[in-house]
Amino acid sequence: MSLRNNHLRQHRDALREVASKQPVPTRLLALNWAVAEKPQATIHRICGDRVTHRGDNHQTLRADAAKSHEEVIWMFINTTEELTRSEVDAIVGMDMEEGLEEAVRRAVDGVVRVVGVKRPAEEKIKEALDVVKGYKPAMKKPDEPAKKGKTSGARYYGLLPEFDLEAVLEEQLKQADGGAHAKAKEAFESLKKGGRVTKRPHVTVVHSKSLPEEKNLWDECTQLNGLGEPPLFKGRLGNLVWNDRVMALTVDDLDVDAECGAAAGKAFLQGLHRDLTGRLHITVGTTDPSILPVEAKDLVEAFRKGNDVGKSIHSVQLEDVTLRGRIKGLYA
Repeated sequence: MSLRNNHLRQHRDALREVASKQPVPTRLLALNWAVAEKPQATIHRICGDRVTHRGDNHQTLRADAAKSHEEVIWMFINTTEELTRSEVDAIVGMDMEEGLEEAVRRAVDGVVRVVGVKRPAEEKIKEALDVVKGYKPAMKKPDEPAKKGKTSGARYYGLLPEFDLEAVLEEQLKQADGGAHAKAKEAFESLKKGGRVTKRPHVTVVHSKSLPEEKNLWDECTQLNGLGEPPLFKGRLGNLVWNDRVMALTVDDLDVDAECGAAAGKAFLQGLHRDLTGRLHITVGTTDPSILPVEAKDLVEAFRKGNDVGKSIHSVQLEDVTLRGRIKGLYA
């Protein structure tokens, strides 16, 4: 069994090759954290928090002030090739949101079931957990000098909502029986067919192009992003809005979602100007690659003011759709 992070098919092919050359019959058993089953933003938050919490206890991947470890996590998420059953002999499904003890017990139960061995006594499992918790790497790659004191190179700060954009809209529009909902479904299906639905939905809070006018807001976002465990925010998706060029979701009722970082989160929200909260949105997609996603901001602002609504601007109200996420420095 390998404990490597075998996120690429070529890694698993290499393991299969090694297994085939063993002097005794060898099977491959995978502990599979299926990242495709959860929103990317959720996976990123969980992994980022774990890197932060473990501190220096890793050979190479350690949290730093510039949060460069988060870009490494995005790289893994974006390049991961999902495991297929044909690649291994057995799979134990793991749950990304479970803690260490729950994950170890899930793995133990899976191995016992597949391999057919006797389940270890509880004291042995606790002993193994103590070893894991006390782990210290014998060797560590030195931190890169450039990381120390490095400031954010983000292009913009945005809230990354932890939800499946396509699944949410498909659910909201599946009962379309004429009228605006049918038109919305048609417009959304057209975006999907053309591959024009955004892959990483986000709510832009402040962009580097708005500097220096919005420097205070930029600095506040930088401060939030720099916290060891930034606050979680929650909001509500109000309306799906579109014209012949772009489709967007309005974001309303932004609030703090959890106790962690609540004070910092509430202070941040209290300082937001009404003009900003009125432009908060998620760009669903544009009808053509030549159309800049920033047009969604203008669309939402026009919709909220009532300009051209029912003429060139169309909308449908969504029902009971909430979102949550953190504000992060984003690069693309």
